[in-house]
Amino acid sequence: MRRKCLIGLCLTSILFLQTACGGSSTQGAQRVGDAVEVTQTAETASTAETVTASESEVYTSNDGWSITYDKSCMEAAEIDEHSVQFLYTGESAGANMFSISYMEDKNVEEVFNEIKSYFETAPRVEESVVPGTNDKYGYWINNAFGEQTNGMTEQYIIYEYNEGVLVWDIINHNSGDDAIDIPVSDAISGTMHTITYDNFEKQKSYVAATADSYIGTWAESTAERVTATITEAEDGVGYNVEITWREDLPQKDVYTMYLDSIDSTGAYYMDCTYAIRTFDDDGNYTDDIQYENGNGTLYYCQLDKMLYWTDFMVDDGVIGITTFIKADNLAETEETTSTANLPRCTEYNDDPIEGAIADYLIDNIGSQYSQGDVCIPLLSVIDTDDTNKDDIKVLGNFYVYNYVANGDTLEFVSGGTHSGCMHLKATDSGYQVTEFDQVADGSDFTASAKKIFGDEYDDFAEDLSDDTEKREELEDVLEDYIEDNGLGFTKYLEYGYEAVSLFD
Repeated sequence: MRRKCLIGLCLTSILFLQTACGGSSTQGAQRVGDAVEVTQTAETASTAETVTASESEVYTSNDGWSITYDKSCMEAAEIDEHSVQFLYTGESAGANMFSISYMEDKNVEEVFNEIKSYFETAPRVEESVVPGTNDKYGYWINNAFGEQTNGMTEQYIIYEYNEGVLVWDIINHNSGDDAIDIPVSDAISGTMHTITYDNFEKQKSYVAATADSYIGTWAESTAERVTATITEAEDGVGYNVEITWREDLPQKDVYTMYLDSIDSTGAYYMDCTYAIRTFDDDGNYTDDIQYENGNGTLYYCQLDKMLYWTDFMVDDGVIGITTFIKADNLAETEETTSTANLPRCTEYNDDPIEGAIADYLIDNIGSQYSQGDVCIPLLSVIDTDDTNKDDIKVLGNFYVYNYVANGDTLEFVSGGTHSGCMHLKATDSGYQVTEFDQVADGSDFTASAKKIFGDEYDDFAEDLSDDTEKREELEDVLEDYIEDNGLGFTKYLEYGYEAVSLFD
């Protein structure tokens, strides 16, 4: 998982690294009990069910909250005036700790989006009551079911707290030995849940999502090739869900499920049927059932306006996470007919290698999606190795965008991201793509990306996550395409967003 230190959590990471490497856990911090006053009362000690009275300490923060911890196995160290870490000091596979930081100059949405960007692949996002309360809500972001390194998992808890944001960063290393791991888990969890607040004011920014927020059509947020459709069930109580490929493929995966209810924290299902659906030439189909009674969750997050599908049935014990954006205009867009005769995009033809890749994207990748009036390729090249003219290798993130013409607007119909290595060879007529090694989807994403990109993996991951740069490059290509061909488009439109003006 790629970490950025942009919101004041960097000292926590430094302390964690020092501890994991055998260094002092309090370098750059003060142990509570040395120069920091520690308060302890019989009342607070008795509230900590997992902490014995004789070994308990109460850490009282400057921000109106307190935690009781067992000093025989936990150590508290202040990072700064508004941050503290609690480190497990008993036997464990690695550093096991959590930190709490109060950010008085931040809002929940800002911190949520920043932390979410730390993850190379979609993290699991949940919403629930926060530790120490039963009526205050926050957001959980974690990699516990996704990317794992040496048994390490990391989870963040983020919530509005008295005109600021309280952030928990929980790091755990599993050894695989219950005799070691269970005491660690009990100590960390038990300590966390002793937190009390002097005056936890009413949260102003939190708004619970309703079932109406879920109903409609959703498109996969990355490639937009998968759709989720949620409708009210005929019984008037629950909801029907179907998740499948949006293209008219001869064979595709179909997931169907019924939700008994949807509340502010989402919905849990236990009856998912997964089938491989095969169509004949007349449009009739047969379903090959892969499993029934599958389970997972659907959760709509108000902060990033995304629907999170967590599938517990993925192989090898890895939980599958897919994110969707609202796309209620999807059906209308697919039915849109256009007689526009738009020219082919040739914006990369000045470079013969990039031109060959762009042609390949249009003819071999873009053609596999629902068709529009024009396919716009976008190339983000990470590295090129042209030492062998019979096997030129170009690493990069490659995109296709199919648009239809609607007045002065290019409306997005379909497209997606395809990262990997393009193999080309030089011919008498130019360059030709001979093979495309693509990064795998799902749980194999990180491993396949590291294999393909090698030493360029970090550059690849950073480029892939830079949505702002990608948006600017796309707008540059669109503007060049429109100007070079004397077209009258002034805007472009994507699912779930307002039309964006070009040439500003």
